[in-house]
Amino acid sequence: LLTRGALLGLDGVAVAHMLDARVLLVAPCHSFLDADSIIASHKALGDRLLGVILNLVPPRERDRIWDDLVPCLETRRIHVLGVLPQDPILQSVTVSELAEATGAELLCGEEDTQELVENFVVGAMSVERALRYFRRTPRKCVITGGDRSDIQLAALETPTRCLILTGDLRPSHTVLARAQELRVPVLLVRGDTLSTVTTIEQLLGKLRVRQPRKIEHALEQFESHLELAELDAALGLT
Repeated sequence: LLTRGALLGLDGVAVAHMLDARVLLVAPCHSFLDADSIIASHKALGDRLLGVILNLVPPRERDRIWDDLVPCLETRRIHVLGVLPQDPILQSVTVSELAEATGAELLCGEEDTQELVENFVVGAMSVERALRYFRRTPRKCVITGGDRSDIQLAALETPTRCLILTGDLRPSHTVLARAQELRVPVLLVRGDTLSTVTTIEQLLGKLRVRQPRKIEHALEQFESHLELAELDAALGLT
């Protein structure tokens, strides 16, 4: 967790020692196996470690983390100050951010570009198979070729936040009319589907919490899952 920058002698542990700083560790915790890196970080930091917040905990692992991992860390004098679950809202992106990142032309739906997209589906299969994915994937963006009117119309009949059409191929008037009726933004990009997906993956890797809804939701998550009084005490804020 603290090794980045080691080549230059500026890893997290070295910086903490140089600045004579205390450390609050926010550690990704996808399973019980992540205890290894947390314990290693504690050994490297020693008394400089104020505590740890376990982050991005999958829902299926939540009970095991609370029941098994947290007590295990506490017995090693690693104070757990909270367990934050994976959250689709905080990991979401707005339609306008997608448009900006992909250099897309907005064909319709400008009034709904602040809607949050939580899931992505590539429509590169038959309509029958695509519909199965579309129906069970809410709040999604569908990425497909601009010439796939069948996929586009199928996506519009399910909970879809936006369409991204690739290949600089404009959709039919039927698709645009239906999208406008349902208030689903349609984005047109010049690149192919693969390059568009790659661009979106890069965007998702550096998301910022700056939308009012995401900020409000983040505060609710902090209040629900962090020991705020203990955190204030550890940081010397009380």
